[in-house]
Amino acid sequence: MGDLANLKEKVLSYKLESSEMEKLGYNRILLQVFGYAGHGKSSFINSLRYALLGGMFEVKASEASATGCQGGHTRQRKSYLLTDVITLVDNRGFGKADNCEKEEVYTQLGNLQPLDEDVVWSNSFDERMKAITAVKCNSNDLLLPVFIYSAQCGMGSEAQEEIKEFLKNAQQLTGLVRPVQRDLASGTRGIDVRRSPGDRVTERQNGELPM
Repeated sequence: MGDLANLKEKVLSYKLESSEMEKLGYNRILLQVFGYAGHGKSSFINSLRYALLGGMFEVKASEASATGCQGGHTRQRKSYLLTDVITLVDNRGFGKADNCEKEEVYTQLGNLQPLDEDVVWSNSFDERMKAITAVKCNSNDLLLPVFIYSAQCGMGSEAQEEIKEFLKNAQQLTGLVRPVQRDLASGTRGIDVRRSPGDRVTERQNGELPM
């Protein structure tokens, strides 16, 4: 418990002024949470907020289902303030993963979709480009992708390939990525991730996605 309390204190007291991040021009950390609809993005966010901020447990982010793996309620890039410098972002979940949706996912990852507004993605290429160029990109945000998936839901080979592609592209784009497996039976597991964009993403737990 002491280690957890120390970790919590480090997170809550973290200031960019005391790190190399400020020298690089960053003034905010965005934890960009992604995942398939119904795999636990919102549950992860609710639990993390409760663990750090305490008080009564509140369902701030809406989950598709408590036990199932269908659907998904996230329609916005909803932001949740954890500290003065750390913000959680609940991005729209993965779905059919066609080319149009992939473009949407990467515009969210690149912070080219506004926070706390409905994500409306047109089928028209010209309209999509207009929407992207209208966004004021904040280059002072440090983008840290976090990918959530549920072992209980399972996924086929096609979905695994989609995740591999996303993690590879996310790491190349940001130099950082933090996938998390959410297992309803045994809790959340971490995955060891190299910080260099060229390094492979490796895993600690058996049964997790092979990279």
